[in-house]
Amino acid sequence: AEDMAQDVLLRAWQARATFDPARAQASAWIYGIARNRRIDLLRRAPRPLRRPPCGKPQARSRKARYLQRIKGGLTVHVQRHLDTNS
Repeated sequence: AEDMAQDVLLRAWQARATFDPARAQASAWIYGIARNRRIDLLRRAPRPLRRPPCGKPQARSRKARYLQRIKGGLTVHVQRHLDTNS
């Protein structure tokens, strides 16, 4: 929090020439800088993976169902091959 406060005050100091007291109070202007800085930080942060709610099965995609069928068929084929060659 201290780093962000320092960063906001530094940005306000660097942009002091753009401040117009006729448009807003200094506190509102600095608050706007802080809000925009926080939004920038949130956009850069990695987003956590969303997990399905507990107790509810996750719907499988069409591709996942297709791959599951292939895997099942392959397993049966390999098992038959092993049984006939044993």
